[in-house]
Amino acid sequence: MLRKLLKYDLRDAFNKVILIYATLTLLLSVATKLFGLIENSAVWELVTSISFGFAVSGIFGLIINVIIHTWVNLANGFYGDRSYLTHTLPVTKGTLYTSKFFAAALNLVIGIAVSAAALLIMLGTKENFEFLKSMLLPLADMYDTSVAWLISVLLLEVFMQMFSLIQVGNIGIILGHRCNGAKVAMSFLFGGCMYVLTTLIVLGAAFLCALFNENIMQLFISNEMANMDSLKALIYLCLGVYAALIVIEYFVAKYLLKKGVNVD
Repeated sequence: MLRKLLKYDLRDAFNKVILIYATLTLLLSVATKLFGLIENSAVWELVTSISFGFAVSGIFGLIINVIIHTWVNLANGFYGDRSYLTHTLPVTKGTLYTSKFFAAALNLVIGIAVSAAALLIMLGTKENFEFLKSMLLPLADMYDTSVAWLISVLLLEVFMQMFSLIQVGNIGIILGHRCNGAKVAMSFLFGGCMYVLTTLIVLGAAFLCALFNENIMQLFISNEMANMDSLKALIYLCLGVYAALIVIEYFVAKYLLKKGVNVD
């Protein structure tokens, strides 16, 4: 049953968000690339700049709408008009949430991949690659690592932070709809508080690690960079904390749903 629910949630997101925003973003990025091939024209340079701005807006719009759609889908499915059908299905609320959890993860991966592809289409020139290489290679050499590692860590960090944001938003919606009134406002309030809490937990874990490592402590008390081993340890720690928080948030949301859902 989970497979069928996941298929429905993915198809819903694809039809309402991915298909529209991903297609628009990729088309704008291709248009920007083609416009940029026209040289020695002030008009086409202006058109290229405008197209680039729209494409970047499309990238942000894609990620933002993936996140918002996840929240709206959860709210409508459990508390909105669709909830009367949702709660008649022969599945537990935990299974329903699990489907939305994995759908959100897959949709976010698709959104990030499309965004990366759009940037690659627009900026994927030899000159830009050389410029990026000149920026990242010294940093990679300084810390005895590779450019691929730096980019991979950056993408993974973006995914972890965005996915954790989705989960705290889900918990905020669940807690907000347990209130007697102002449910939407309370959802925003609880979600905001959860986001601040998760951020403080990550920073607290990093600072606790710094108490036992002088090199990492330098990041908190000075502008000096820590050595690569310490910096890698800190990065892995933050990624691990985010992963643990996502798992905890998942089980917290399931626990709250199992306590009951109030449908108007």
